[in-house]
Amino acid sequence: MNAPAFLKNVPKKYLITGVLAFLIFFGYTFYQFLCFEGTDDAFVDGHIAPVSAQVEGQVIEVLVKDNQMVKSGDVLARIDDKDYTYKRDMAQADAFAAQAELQEALRDNLRYKQLLTRQEISKQEFDHTSLRVRNAQAQAMHAKAKLNLAQLDLEHTKIIAPIDGKVSARSVEQGQYVQVGQPLLSVVSSNVWITANFKETQMKRMRPGNPVEIHVDAYPGVTFIGRVDSIQAGTGETFSLLPAQNATGNYIKVVQRIPVKIILDHQDPQYPLWPGLSAAPKVDLRTTKG
Repeated sequence: MNAPAFLKNVPKKYLITGVLAFLIFFGYTFYQFLCFEGTDDAFVDGHIAPVSAQVEGQVIEVLVKDNQMVKSGDVLARIDDKDYTYKRDMAQADAFAAQAELQEALRDNLRYKQLLTRQEISKQEFDHTSLRVRNAQAQAMHAKAKLNLAQLDLEHTKIIAPIDGKVSARSVEQGQYVQVGQPLLSVVSSNVWITANFKETQMKRMRPGNPVEIHVDAYPGVTFIGRVDSIQAGTGETFSLLPAQNATGNYIKVVQRIPVKIILDHQDPQYPLWPGLSAAPKVDLRTTKG
């Protein structure tokens, strides 16, 4: 078989080099196809804790700035507590009064019991004091519950950070009047992972523990190392708000994607990762990390 005319004038060593380069490239591509699975449908994920008002009132102090790092338990803002302090004090007074009434009812009941033993009073009179004790006990429990609720409302005037993280989406301002349940800000945890949505046809050999190389669009040229932590028990479509009803209408087969959680071996403070960043993981199917 004669070679094409344009190859007749090409030196033989160049032809051999070209063929070898093609074979190496083809072999490498085939090797990557067999041993690795990747996707660009992936992003950095993490815990985002929304912080809302648990009592209503005027915000008298905001103690954090946008994008400030905070620790769990830090006070983020304060709501005017004068009304709640008054309600707590009133509830405390009611609880003291109810407890005093209970103690008096118990003393009377004990005294009437002794009189009943000596048959100096009727059983009906003793039953009346016993009923008074039960009523006093109920009133004391009710007053204590109101005191606990008032104390809790007073504590809720301090807006507390639920987790360690960075303050984001802050909308609360000093002087603002807030309602119960009104969103004030969010705290974003620095503990992040990668959520990668692989096609179902890529899942045959993927297992928890597989090593992963991750590239993030925000840091070109930087490689993050991690491993497959877990695989969701169902496709993304299964958990959507309106899952497909394949039993009705015309069925069209669509390749589904399965969310895979990838955790990082370590995070470099020089390259911080935050939820929402685009990522491109490549899973090594040959080995499994312990």
